[in-house]
Amino acid sequence: MSIMYKQVIPKLRFPEFGGMWEVKKFGDIAKFIGGGTPSTKTNEYWRGEVPWISSSDLIEGDVHRIKIHRFITEEAIKSSATKIIPAGSVLIVSRVGVGKVAINKVPLCTSQDFQCAILTSADKIFIAYLIQFKAQKFTQLNQGTSIKGVVKEDLNNLPLSLPLLSEQTKIADFLTVIDDYIQKLTKKKVLLEQYKKGLMQQIFSQKIRFKADNGNDYQVWEIKKIKEAVTVNPITKQKLPAAFNYIDLESVENGVLNKTIFLNIKEAPSRAQRLLQKNDILYQMVRPYQKNNLFFDLEQNNYVASTGYAQLRTVNNPQYIYQYLHTDSFVNDVMLRCTGTSYPAINSTDLSDIKILLPSLPEQTKIAKLLTVMDEKIRLNNTLLEQSKLFKKAMLQQLFV
Repeated sequence: MSIMYKQVIPKLRFPEFGGMWEVKKFGDIAKFIGGGTPSTKTNEYWRGEVPWISSSDLIEGDVHRIKIHRFITEEAIKSSATKIIPAGSVLIVSRVGVGKVAINKVPLCTSQDFQCAILTSADKIFIAYLIQFKAQKFTQLNQGTSIKGVVKEDLNNLPLSLPLLSEQTKIADFLTVIDDYIQKLTKKKVLLEQYKKGLMQQIFSQKIRFKADNGNDYQVWEIKKIKEAVTVNPITKQKLPAAFNYIDLESVENGVLNKTIFLNIKEAPSRAQRLLQKNDILYQMVRPYQKNNLFFDLEQNNYVASTGYAQLRTVNNPQYIYQYLHTDSFVNDVMLRCTGTSYPAINSTDLSDIKILLPSLPEQTKIAKLLTVMDEKIRLNNTLLEQSKLFKKAMLQQLFV
């Protein structure tokens, strides 16, 4: 049965389509099947051939891919609430991980965190994207306190605005192209990061060595303490500016300065003490395993960082030092000296005593140049990935009602 609404037209449409969209309840075009979990105490149940998934096997924002890695037996299905969901159904996470949506390409079973829509009409991919668009409203339909989610009745009564099948398919195909591009960028991100990590392991273990421009070998690497290679928290006679951009521990992520807070010195926190100059390095001393460090390459002299960072300044190649601080061996050495469990932290004195490998300055420069080029490739790919996700979000908001 259609629901009578006033004007139902999306903000953006393909030019070949016109007319009003029809509003129906989700239950008018689908029937819903829940799921369950066979006993994990019976090992034999988990040695079958029928795929079984939980909410963690769906990928946030991706309706086309599911990570299938667990399989159950027919006996497990009979002994539990799980059921076989036919291929081409719309799998909706309704409890833990509420809002994730995917389409199964093969018959499978699900946990109790799902309500699976078996469509009687409509384009399955269109419906999956439409539910993904509406998922933000699911949290408003909470049933219970310990586990937030939606129930079958909520989905049955959920109003959906539907165009003709041909327009549904056009929208689904368009959004699929965007998702395929996002998937390619996501895979490239993983590959670039893996390649850089492997490259760093080869370089800093000295399995890969650079040669001088004349073909000669560079000298043997030295082992020095941090405080012998850099100045830790340099003392300056220069006073803090009357107003400045403040960098706290939330400002940096994956080597990128995402945000600063512009503060008057009178309202600045007491931790605002590290006055930066170009080529300084900020090393995150709280939860250093996150590697949220910053190479400061700006010319401005009105940036001040929190004492939650160690400020490092060096006459060596600063990019080399910055890259070395991200090696697994260095981070492990830091973690061994950290105190605290929930928020492990290292102090500047202990950080200063950690040893690093130091090539000659010309070799430092070549290593830094190579790894910096890799960082730029990763950063560019990440920017394209985030822009593509934002574009998709905008399209969902304009293509659906």
